Amino acid sequence: MKKKIRVLLDLDGVLCDFGAQYLKINGKRPDDVYQPGAPRTPEKDKYWNQYVDKAGFEDAPPMPDAAELLAGVTKLMKEGLVHVVEICTSAGGKERQADVTRQKKVWLNLHGLDDLTAHITQNGYKKADVINKDKYHDILIDDTETVLDNFKKHGGLGIHHTSSKSSVEQLEKLVHELSGN
Repeated sequence: MKKKIRVLLDLDGVLCDFGAQYLKINGKRPDDVYQPGAPRTPEKDKYWNQYVDKAGFEDAPPMPDAAELLAGVTKLMKEGLVHVVEICTSAGGKERQADVTRQKKVWLNLHGLDDLTAHITQNGYKKADVINKDKYHDILIDDTETVLDNFKKHGGLGIHHTSSKSSVEQLEKLVHELSGN
């Protein structure tokens, strides 16, 4: 049986503008406070808790080009090249996982994406746990390279999201290769 192609879309930095919302709530950009994968610091925890306490994930704006990415993925589904689309995002750690999970589900509902299965993992590295090598060619579209590296190490495929235009172009090329077209 031929494997289906499943596209997994990250939220923060791909569909929703975590950076803009973080700046609005904390007065600093996330990159000013921490780098992905860096050790936790009291400053990082302070700003992270402020963000979650103010329900930052619920009303974060969409990325300016999120509609373009969703349209590109939808087009590939209509063409039969992509079979399943799901959300694959992380909660940023176990301490606030329940709060973040609830907020991200609210965001998906507010943006009409609550019909998509949402995998909200404890952290970005756990996104690899979603891979189903027997059933799918899993393609993760994510803006964090270390998360993508780990996902690929566990047998998934990845697209480093820098813009929707670039991600759709890379996805089109990849799904054509996987489907033999």
